[in-house]
Amino acid sequence: MVNVPITACHIAGGKGSGSYEGRRKNNFLLVFPAQFDVARWTLQRCDAPTLSNSPIRIPYGNQEKKMPSAGEIDDITFACFDDMEGKVSTALYNWYKLGNNPETGEVGEAKDCKFDCTLISAKPNGEAVKQWKLLGAWLSQLSPLGDGFDMGAKQEIVMITGTITMDGIKEE
Repeated sequence: MVNVPITACHIAGGKGSGSYEGRRKNNFLLVFPAQFDVARWTLQRCDAPTLSNSPIRIPYGNQEKKMPSAGEIDDITFACFDDMEGKVSTALYNWYKLGNNPETGEVGEAKDCKFDCTLISAKPNGEAVKQWKLLGAWLSQLSPLGDGFDMGAKQEIVMITGTITMDGIKEE
């Protein structure tokens, strides 16, 4: 048996080590459709897509066989800062209205409200490591006024939250 010493220096990429460095959670971008002009720097938090596949159970003699069924992609939630003029909340509200307009009660067509978004995981220098295209994405939930108002709150920035529902996901 060969004894290979692995130390913290080895893992951290120090002298005489390999090149391992863990991907960091805080280096990411969620790129919204360009026509809504949401500044990338406003994004604060975003879920990662979760893929699931429930089994179909088939009785087979004294056993049960399992086969994959149609896969599902869970919705993702996001939070971003609003600017002083409310441009971020207005842009996201305009996207939301394409699917369900609360002002008129009209429900939009899929071709008008679904767009592709891109979720990017990046290195500390901003270089993309992984990219996922969120296919047929639309806003299924939006809090355009943030999490409410509070006269006793400290100087906090309004945080817009929303949920993106999508048809598919593709790693690029």
